[in-house]
Amino acid sequence: MKLILPLVTIPLLSLQAEWYDSADFGPAFVQTWGDTYQSEYRTDSALKGILLRPEPENQERVLLYNAETLQLVTATDDGVAMDNTPWAGGHGTQNKVKNEKNAFLTNADGPSWANKQGSFEDTRPIPGHGNFEHLTFRGYYRDGHDVIIDYTVNGTQVLEKFEMHSGQVRRIVQVAGHQGSYQMRPSTHPQKNNETKLGPITMTTGEQGVILKFNNQKPELIAIDYGDDGSVTLSNEGLSNLAEHTKGGPALNPETFEVTPTLSEGDAPYLVDQIPLPPVLDDSPYKNKVRLTDFDFFEDGDRAAACTWDGDIWLLSGLKDFQTVTWKRFATGLFEPLGLKIVDEKIHVNCRDGIWQVHDLNGDDEADHYQVFNYDVIITNNFHEFSFGLETDSQGNFYFAKASPVRPGGRNFDEILKHNGTMMKLTPDGKELTVVASGLRAPGGISVGPNGELTTGENEGTWQPCCKLNYFTADQRPVFLGTEPSRQEITKEFHEPLCYFPMDVDNSGGGQIWVTPEAKIGLSAGELIHLSYGQSSIYRVLPQELAGGQTQGGVVKLPISLSSSAQRAAFHPDGSLYVCGMRGWQTNAASEAGIQRVRYNERTPLGLPESMSVKGKQLTLRFDLELDEELATDPESFAIKRWKYIRGPQYGSGQFSIDNPDVEAEENALKQESKGHKQQDDVEVASVELGADERTVTLTIPSLKPAQQMQIAYDLESADGEVLVGTVYSTIHKN
Repeated sequence: MKLILPLVTIPLLSLQAEWYDSADFGPAFVQTWGDTYQSEYRTDSALKGILLRPEPENQERVLLYNAETLQLVTATDDGVAMDNTPWAGGHGTQNKVKNEKNAFLTNADGPSWANKQGSFEDTRPIPGHGNFEHLTFRGYYRDGHDVIIDYTVNGTQVLEKFEMHSGQVRRIVQVAGHQGSYQMRPSTHPQKNNETKLGPITMTTGEQGVILKFNNQKPELIAIDYGDDGSVTLSNEGLSNLAEHTKGGPALNPETFEVTPTLSEGDAPYLVDQIPLPPVLDDSPYKNKVRLTDFDFFEDGDRAAACTWDGDIWLLSGLKDFQTVTWKRFATGLFEPLGLKIVDEKIHVNCRDGIWQVHDLNGDDEADHYQVFNYDVIITNNFHEFSFGLETDSQGNFYFAKASPVRPGGRNFDEILKHNGTMMKLTPDGKELTVVASGLRAPGGISVGPNGELTTGENEGTWQPCCKLNYFTADQRPVFLGTEPSRQEITKEFHEPLCYFPMDVDNSGGGQIWVTPEAKIGLSAGELIHLSYGQSSIYRVLPQELAGGQTQGGVVKLPISLSSSAQRAAFHPDGSLYVCGMRGWQTNAASEAGIQRVRYNERTPLGLPESMSVKGKQLTLRFDLELDEELATDPESFAIKRWKYIRGPQYGSGQFSIDNPDVEAEENALKQESKGHKQQDDVEVASVELGADERTVTLTIPSLKPAQQMQIAYDLESADGEVLVGTVYSTIHKN
């Protein structure tokens, strides 16, 4: 089916409270889920939980599978409550399977398979969290609505499929041939003592539940049927080889949606072309949203892949000609992906539960194989534990950043585990995960520079006085970036950012991007761009490297007006800049989601600073065009303010005088929130000199000194009479 859509602007939507109850999240839907066990609510029943709907026509019949313990957690006909942040918008609430009144079965915590010593105990370094040494979850295959779960036990492949059989839950298990005996506990429900055999499989029942011993040296396929009374029976009749379902199957989302982009015209320095989104909610066959969070281009430049907060991946095509763009839903059910990278034409996506590769096995533009690339990241059930970005360096290593588990309301943190608040490096083969930075609160996005430089954004909060741009080089790793509770094992001193931001400049950071040699954006190759999700703005970064490896600098806003937040950006092979974003909270985005192409209008100069440096009592700005000498040398053309922040256990910080310190106010800021305190210093400019290139102005400032925040406003004209009014926001660590 092909739908032709006119250009539409996606407004802020006033949604019914439970739009997500009718949304199609696909046959497998990964989230953190709670449930009820023995009349008590269980928050961690499946931190990495796969919700399965074995009968697509019955959305309330759900099965919950734990991808860490490889256990069927529960099954019910009463559906789920989706109370978490992307759905009901709750902070501190959790998605739950509503099995408290009507459960087909519910299992206790713990692994489905015993270790080599025959133990079903939770022996993980952090009980309740992470992978078991003897179990490796490898992902799943999709064949139409059927989901085939793929994992290994002590290196032996196991495939599983769930279905309803005669009104009961059926668990089909296919175990490859192996030496020795493997033990599986499909049910922890106490049974009468008994022992039965089915070929090389022995089933023992008792107080411990049901234990299956697999002694098969050849592949063995059995069905486990769960009775209403808690009993379990085995069968091997009428079963088909599960491997036959791992080769690609019928598409569930055959629809394509054609949209017509609108091309911007005029004399503005940047022309922003809008790509309409596919239909959403009641206008969509999937009844869902399209809240874009990241994207990347395939090698041909005509196609891209984009992920959404809702768990989908969409394909876009027609980007070369840019006359008609076609959307196609490619993948579903991923766990809140906030990073996507295409490497060797393979889609890699960063989700809260891990890094996945998503493959189309039969060429129908729909994913059939959801393959785990790395599943080592430790997660909790905290609502704020987002995993941001996915970028690569020149050696093919992957990088992403994980937030700290902020409590509802934003103050302080829940229990912090080993990966909370870190930036991580993953080897090209997906096997080795290491921490390269700690002390993050909510970085928003990341970037990797041409020489291995790493950057992150950051959000104001506990131990973070305001938003900022973190920057560090390869030889400085690992670094500590300020949030003390998520310091982890890094003992180094606090690594100061390249630049702090006032809240009206950036109140919620997005990603960063480095200008490529092919880029046609009016900036030089190797420059750094910072995105503000909160202010829907894009900033040129003006860095200055200091002796000893520290980097300081500032930002100046690029004149780009977006229809969405500025969350992620990527350069197209034609040199244009694509930007996407969605609306969660703390953003002034004009629409709930969007993607746009930004073209540089070469007929109109930017008229912006392109570099900044300080030395001694002088501050130098170089502009990208020649300046009018009279205004450029007039100190009254510049208005400068400065202040400092207090970093501590309180939420954010006020603005405090550097020249006239208020010691009592600063001490109080460590004990109680100080955001209402605003005391800025006016900074005198004694003289200004225009350089021989007629682009560089050097300001002599007698009182120039280190300052966490500098606000440098200028009111100039170009040599051709163009008005140049703007502000640089910077940080000075050393002058």
